[in-house]
Amino acid sequence: MSDESDGDRHPDRIERALRAYLQRCPNAADTLPGVMQCWLRDMHPAAPRQAVLTALERLVASGVLTRRRHPDGTELYVARGPGRVP
Repeated sequence: MSDESDGDRHPDRIERALRAYLQRCPNAADTLPGVMQCWLRDMHPAAPRQAVLTALERLVASGVLTRRRHPDGTELYVARGPGRVP
């Protein structure tokens, strides 16, 4: 049995946490490290990078977030704004 919480490692739970954050902050925008440090700061233990990335990609695919790539390769995840979080 693992001593890590499967719930915090699971993209579905992370996606719900991200949706809740976006309800509170509908104009949010951040990089993957920023999302992990700020948007998910209350998730313990910390959510693994790959699970967060999976959840973010789901939110991009569903239209809740957009992903913008900067010239230096940095990707920014941007909320679609008020009223856009299903």
